[in-house]
Amino acid sequence: YLALGVAKDASAAAIKAQYRKLVLKFHPDKVQDEAQKQIASDQFHKIQTAWEVVGDEEKRQRYD
Repeated sequence: YLALGVAKDASAAAIKAQYRKLVLKFHPDKVQDEAQKQIASDQFHKIQTAWEVVGDEEKRQRYD
């Protein structure tokens, strides 16, 4: 939840919207500055991992 910046009781739609917003912001292909590219890549992978758990209702229930 922290990686996505959403509350634990957030709806699935809110989580999905925040995920999409963050993916666009931190996608390594979107970052032009080479110095920031590695940081964005690390953040992108963290967001992806969080989405894999929180985005799936079954995995989310087990995580909670």
